[in-house]
Amino acid sequence: MENWKEDILNSMRGAERAQPDPDVYKRILARIEIREKLEVVKRPYVALAAACLAFLIMANVYAISNNRGVSRGGSSTYDMEIANYNLY
Repeated sequence: MENWKEDILNSMRGAERAQPDPDVYKRILARIEIREKLEVVKRPYVALAAACLAFLIMANVYAISNNRGVSRGGSSTYDMEIANYNLY
């Protein structure tokens, strides 16, 4: 009954060590060179993106600050006292 353990342990006898393809190192170096040749994003595009982001943030701050002082007035279409949330 214990023989199966020995069979498993001995099953790797005679197995050879794996050998990589001779061209593997050359292909790895070629991939590294391709990545080094990638273009960098030009400065005007980065500046334009930053300006757009700043504009959107300022517009949101302006919209939020203007809505704080405005009172909502009388009744709205959906008064909370009248709303019925029976889901069943």
